[in-house]
Amino acid sequence: MKWVQPDNIHLSLKFLREVDDAREGELRAALQQAARSGARALVLQVEGFGVFPDFRRPHVLWAGVIPDPTVELLQHGFEQTFPTLGLRTASRTF
Repeated sequence: MKWVQPDNIHLSLKFLREVDDAREGELRAALQQAARSGARALVLQVEGFGVFPDFRRPHVLWAGVIPDPTVELLQHGFEQTFPTLGLRTASRTF
């Protein structure tokens, strides 16, 4: 296993799949606007962990986060932005 730099640790709110690199600026601006609309400091509580693809060959270590209304509102704001950009919304709950 290779540890990443702290700057590369992240919270995934959405997997976008394949998006043309030329749209990066447009996506970044839309997501920043959605994030600003309800901007608050996030306090996360970690609960549980796991690995991908399995414990014999771990490539990714993940940690679960206890549901928090602030995180859910942020993710919902992002999700509402995607149709305006021609991207699909999530088919399952966050």
